[in-house]
Amino acid sequence: MVKLIGNKIKLQGQRHKDKTVGAYDVVCIGRPAQDTLLSGDIFKAVCQHGVCHSNIPLGAKLSIEDSSVTYGGNALNASVTFARQQLNTALVCQLGEDTVSQNITNILEAEHIESSHIYRDGLVKVAQSTILVAPSGERTILKFSGSEIKHHAILAMLENIETRWIYASSLGSLELLQGVIQYANLNQIRVAFNPGGLELTNPAELKLVLPTIDTLIMNKEEAIGLFGNLEPAILCQAASEYVKTAIITDGPNGSYAYDGHQHFFQPVSEDVKVIDRTGAGDAFASGLVSALAWGLDLKQALEFGAKNSTSVVMHIGAHQGILTRA
Repeated sequence: MVKLIGNKIKLQGQRHKDKTVGAYDVVCIGRPAQDTLLSGDIFKAVCQHGVCHSNIPLGAKLSIEDSSVTYGGNALNASVTFARQQLNTALVCQLGEDTVSQNITNILEAEHIESSHIYRDGLVKVAQSTILVAPSGERTILKFSGSEIKHHAILAMLENIETRWIYASSLGSLELLQGVIQYANLNQIRVAFNPGGLELTNPAELKLVLPTIDTLIMNKEEAIGLFGNLEPAILCQAASEYVKTAIITDGPNGSYAYDGHQHFFQPVSEDVKVIDRTGAGDAFASGLVSALAWGLDLKQALEFGAKNSTSVVMHIGAHQGILTRA
């Protein structure tokens, strides 16, 4: 059962302890990022003939209503969910030695996320985004991807880690993805995968590694690019030919899942005022996996993923609304 108590969640399940004491429940692998969020009426969409864009005149000096700097990236966002759900969590990534990297390290410490498996290099530049938030909550993102991922160094950090789950997202390197999955298979670790841009631009290669993944989580548009222009429920079934469990999200229309035997549908939790959609997808995916890690079934996991995502969109930034285990 999933019960919401204020901004805390009560999951009635028991964490499986099938590893030695001190092993992790979840290890997240990906690329942290710094996000600068700018919001205001100036970013209100202007639509003509069904095409919408922001109306920002070139060379103008414009006022905005709010500005904030937050830290995210798929794996960092997910690790915050896992830690707040009282799962023993570590982040494996690469960071530099600048202020941005130190601020990310401070967040990991504050959220009780293990950071000793991070590869550090003074030449590494962390990914950064400037997010323009319209009054409707829709976003336009200006993105700098950061330094090229050093997959050999990341895999070395993963070596000898004991964990029940690996959560991989937006790795930025197919070689790293292949190495992570190989490590997981050799050590009987379950893998949840939320693919990002680079992985999705290589669908043929991506499909080759999917059969070794337990749980695949994608949005509808991403899934269409991989499996064809199908309805979400059918997309789940198409994806299940490659993975054990497939989950497809369709924004405000809810989420779909198929475990090879049964279809599931989860509507959005409730009608709420959307402040900022940053991190909503990560909150859903990590909420779902955290519920599975606590031993809940797929239906309950979908419900908690939706609640976590709903809470996040009611706040600015990817972390403030993430639910905490009661």
